[in-house]
Amino acid sequence: METQMRFSIPVLCLILIGTFTQGGAADPIRVGIRHDAKPFVYREAGEPKGFLFDLCKAVLDTSGLGYTLVDVNAANRLSWLGDEDRIDLLCDPVTVTLDRAARFQFSPIVFVSGGSFLYFDDKEQNDAIYLAGLARIEQAAAGGTLTDFNGRRLVPAKNGIVSYENGDPPGADAHQTKVASCHGIEASGRIGTIRIGVLDGSTAPEIINNALQSGRSVIPRSGWDTVCYKVFETHQTGIAALCSREPDSSGVPLSYYFGDRDIILSYLDTLRTDGAVDCGPVAVSDRFFSVEPYAMVYSDRIAPAEIKILQKALLETFSAVRETTTPTGTPWRTTLPFELFARYFPGKDPSPSLITLFKSMIVPER
Repeated sequence: METQMRFSIPVLCLILIGTFTQGGAADPIRVGIRHDAKPFVYREAGEPKGFLFDLCKAVLDTSGLGYTLVDVNAANRLSWLGDEDRIDLLCDPVTVTLDRAARFQFSPIVFVSGGSFLYFDDKEQNDAIYLAGLARIEQAAAGGTLTDFNGRRLVPAKNGIVSYENGDPPGADAHQTKVASCHGIEASGRIGTIRIGVLDGSTAPEIINNALQSGRSVIPRSGWDTVCYKVFETHQTGIAALCSREPDSSGVPLSYYFGDRDIILSYLDTLRTDGAVDCGPVAVSDRFFSVEPYAMVYSDRIAPAEIKILQKALLETFSAVRETTTPTGTPWRTTLPFELFARYFPGKDPSPSLITLFKSMIVPER
């Protein structure tokens, strides 16, 4: 027997209103944003802002689709976008990689950065860090807990740092060929004498590893020096640790901090402005060890029709000509990406590759 359901007019109206959000979408798109990826996505006085956030917001507003903001961090952003089903779209400086492209859908590339590192531009400080590492090596060798990269035991040497028990120095076959976490290195009988800070969940360990294996690394290799990476939850805490020059529980301070150059420079400037820690002798390398193309990332839970709407809105956002003014008040006819670059990278010019990227996304109406 068929049962009919009847609703009063007020109840029916509430049901219908509850199924729609801004733009008419049945379920709002859950947009993941970070609070600590300045100048791309961050919060200031509680309000989200940044080059990528403002760009994503313009795209979403242009699309007419409903959306809500969800706070994420570097460690959980991709798992929340994937199996954990916590967000549907990620507006974040996420590097496009082949591995990630196999798991997620990416928008066209919207920004290009590069991986580089911060270091001490001070010989006295560098010597102090190096000597701290050597002291830990000699201590471990004297205690009988130090090994080379092939697992052979190293002992204190009479005319050098360490040697094998038969007196031979560590040979080329004992050199490091792969970078591991400092915790794992020490658990296997090594000492992380050259410690590199990285952000949790970033591609930095893979980039450092590739540089070491290809010979492009600026870090010296020997049978006793060990390069390892130490993970930090935020760039700010990692760079502050580098600036403080304080040894951690291992007795060795950080030698470098690696990350996307634009981001680590921004946080270095912030720490210098705040004055909470002395970052005076810290400098950024001019070398790039990777190209970091950023894009918006979609989960498979977004309907194909909505992704098509978002992709069109992205091209419209890049193509629309805007009448605005420069920071000095001069009239300026430009597009939103160039305007946002001037806002969030004050005093800097976009690189030729970035100019080409922004211009290549300007498409005709028909």
